[in-house]
Amino acid sequence: MSSLVFSNFYPAKITESDINKVLLDLIKQSSRIIIASGYISNDAIVEINKIVENNTDKIKELSIFIGMHYIEGFTKQQYYSCVKLNELLISKNIGGIYVSPTMKFHGKIYSFVSEEGIHTSLIGSANLSSFIQNLERTYETMLIAKDDELAKDIYDKNQKIFDKLGVRIDSAEAIQEEDFIKSRIDLSSFDNVSKIDQTEISKILDQDSEYCFKVEVKTEEKSNLNAFFGKGRVNTRGFEVPRPWYEVEIVVSNRVTTLPGYPKDKTFKVVTMDGWVFECKTQGDYSKNLRSTVSLSILGKWLKGHLEMSGCLKTGEMVTDQVLSDYGRNHLTLRSTSQPDLWIMEF
Repeated sequence: MSSLVFSNFYPAKITESDINKVLLDLIKQSSRIIIASGYISNDAIVEINKIVENNTDKIKELSIFIGMHYIEGFTKQQYYSCVKLNELLISKNIGGIYVSPTMKFHGKIYSFVSEEGIHTSLIGSANLSSFIQNLERTYETMLIAKDDELAKDIYDKNQKIFDKLGVRIDSAEAIQEEDFIKSRIDLSSFDNVSKIDQTEISKILDQDSEYCFKVEVKTEEKSNLNAFFGKGRVNTRGFEVPRPWYEVEIVVSNRVTTLPGYPKDKTFKVVTMDGWVFECKTQGDYSKNLRSTVSLSILGKWLKGHLEMSGCLKTGEMVTDQVLSDYGRNHLTLRSTSQPDLWIMEF
């Protein structure tokens, strides 16, 4: 049985479900997973790493073939996330991460086998990015084949891609430091996020601020910047899905929230030093929770992205006091502007 599934973003809601939900449901239900993707995101890899750690008894095979990055280039975060996941998969004898040193592969093929032996395969346009909470606004489409000869044929041919083109990443020549692509914080594919040019940034930053608040960035093990390490969602099969890597909510001390001028129980826009503009809000008791609207991952990707780019934080590792010390800052700053609902955010 074959059908199409789309990203289903408004206003093009075409199918009953969406790609993200379909992929996540299949991962929860499957004991064998093989994926061939042109490109990957580092947060997708670290989230899969966490899934394997949480569900060792349920995953019998998991292998990922990455078709473009070895030739076009990895960021340091992508590469080391892949190396770490590869080591985990090898240690559990259930698979590995494969690259393509001889030619670029741009396909996107996902194959799953359930505990009952039911094959489901998807082929289409979606690269392997975070499927736990992917709010990026690139519209994709995939063909789903389930429990038929086509699904099994796609699974068999997917395995042949690994055999013909794949080299396990620990057997391929290691990427040298000077060959990594420079990483950058890119929030452009999130909904309701924009970027202003340097002239506009300067005009805003040159304004005098009536209010300025120093908000401590806390390093609790399972909250704030480390929400990823908290308890995930568990289904009836006992399969645990972690929280997204970039999910962040800052808990602000009441020593700050009770100060005059603090934006209590408000929704407002922030402009960052690098020109990103997105919406945040304060909520909860004493307005202690500071978060981005639409997705907690917007603020999280901006904050953790700075730590990753600086080299102080490796994707998938906990933010500690030492990480912040290495970064040289353990707080973010909120400064008011002449516009009541626009604040400057610095980190």
